[in-house]
Amino acid sequence: MTLWLVLAGGLRVSWPMPSGDSVTLAVIGEGGYYSVGVFVEGALISTECTAAGDTTLAVFEGDALSRLQASDPALKQYAPRLMLQLVETAVSLFADAVSAPLPQRLARRLMTQALASGRSASHSELEIRVSQADLAAMLGASRSKVNAELRRLEEDGMIRLGYRRLFILDCARLSQRAGPRVRPL
Repeated sequence: MTLWLVLAGGLRVSWPMPSGDSVTLAVIGEGGYYSVGVFVEGALISTECTAAGDTTLAVFEGDALSRLQASDPALKQYAPRLMLQLVETAVSLFADAVSAPLPQRLARRLMTQALASGRSASHSELEIRVSQADLAAMLGASRSKVNAELRRLEEDGMIRLGYRRLFILDCARLSQRAGPRVRPL
């Protein structure tokens, strides 16, 4: 297994379906990581990853990480916390999908992406590289409905839309709309 750390750009994570299609689960942005299963011996995760535009990754091979983890007590303690964080995020996203209305699901997903960047919410703008089509797939909604909700957020001054990206302008207000217990991706 391999661990990818996104230094710039984005990494689209998809789940392959029996039909041969795939479902976009997330677009991991700058500061995010993928495949924490690298710390679990024998873990098998069946997902697909592709770069979302120009992307720069730091790639860590599983064997090297396992050796590093074995020799570094701090990393050995940190790895289970990373895995727990991802499980909590997955459970939170599932709960959103089955219970939250689209405006709140969208706000929660955008905040999840923003928190994953590791940057402070006090930045004047937080960039999220994700297309409206990807957001729609992640939210289980039509692109037109997601576009309408994004336009509302833009009109309210919380975000600014760009090509295959958006910018969070007011994290505090977007966080209020998202509700409690938003977890980083």
